[in-house]
Amino acid sequence: MEEDRLSSLAEFLNILGVESRLRIVKLLMEYDSICVNGLAKRLGISQSAVSQHLRILSLMGLVASERIGYFTHYSLDCGKLAHMTDLFQEFCSEIGSEKRSRCLQEGGEKCAEEETGAQGLTG
Repeated sequence: MEEDRLSSLAEFLNILGVESRLRIVKLLMEYDSICVNGLAKRLGISQSAVSQHLRILSLMGLVASERIGYFTHYSLDCGKLAHMTDLFQEFCSEIGSEKRSRCLQEGGEKCAEEETGAQGLTG
C-alpha cells in the first residue's frame, strides 16, 4: 500500500478511534441531517464537545454542514466513509496475503529480528 494511502488510513482510524466520534458517525448514518443540539441530547454529552468532534470529523471530510435558519445541520459524507472503509479492506487484504506462515524460523529464532519488512509496520 502506498505511503500516502497508509497515512490517510491511519488518520481515519485515529479519528474514529474516539468512541464519541464513532457514536456521532453512527447517528449521522441514521439521519439525513441533524443539529449539534440534537446530537448532544442523543449522546448525553455537551454541545461544546459535540462541536469539537464535528470539527475534527469535518477536517477529515467525513461530515458536511449546512446552515438552515438559525441552526447548522450536519450530515455524513457517505462517499468519503465508503472510500475510507474500502481503503481499510484493501489494507486488510494486503496484510492477509503477505502474512507469514510461521513466527519462528528453523532453530527457534524469531523471524522479525532478521526480516527488514517487519520493521516497516512498527513506525
